Amino acid sequence: MGVRAIRATSALLMSVWLQQCAAGEVRLERGAWPEAMACEACVNFQFGELAMRLPLRLIGRFFVAGSEASAVHLLAPGAANGKNSAVFLSTTRAAYIGKYQALGLPSVNAMGGEAFFDLLGEPAQRDSPFHAIRRIEGIDAAEHYLKTSKGRLHAYWVQTAPDTSQYLHLVVDGSDTIYTVAGTITSQLYGALLGGMTSEPQP
Repeated sequence: MGVRAIRATSALLMSVWLQQCAAGEVRLERGAWPEAMACEACVNFQFGELAMRLPLRLIGRFFVAGSEASAVHLLAPGAANGKNSAVFLSTTRAAYIGKYQALGLPSVNAMGGEAFFDLLGEPAQRDSPFHAIRRIEGIDAAEHYLKTSKGRLHAYWVQTAPDTSQYLHLVVDGSDTIYTVAGTITSQLYGALLGGMTSEPQP
């Protein structure tokens, strides 16, 4: 291998190493809750306690698979299938956080949803359970990890590179449910979801 090839290889390895270091240092950012979007034609949509008013121009259809009745897919206009959909999911706080107790996380009863997602925003030592959890949750590979709050609602956006899966976790004060929107979440959809969102009793 020539000198130029060695230098090129060293530069490439250094670039990869720097990217990995930068990824591992992703920290929780705080932002303003999006303003409500004006729309001539909207649909009211409620998933659990999360009530939204969504512009019809962003929605092709809602889809619920017979095999996963607890998940709702939001398909963009013109979408032929659910490959690029945003999927609404929910689970209990005990189930979501509790699955990490095997990694050394303290008792789930001692940690609320907001505290859990806040702690994921701090880089952790390798011997900390949060080091592994950050990797599993995709924080270390994210470009941004953004928190925004409005009243009882707290949203955490794990914002990855375009064309990869995004995750938007939502926690409601006083609720034992953790909500997640996963899949294709554009900035426009993110603004629409949160802009008109409120916490409402389930019908």
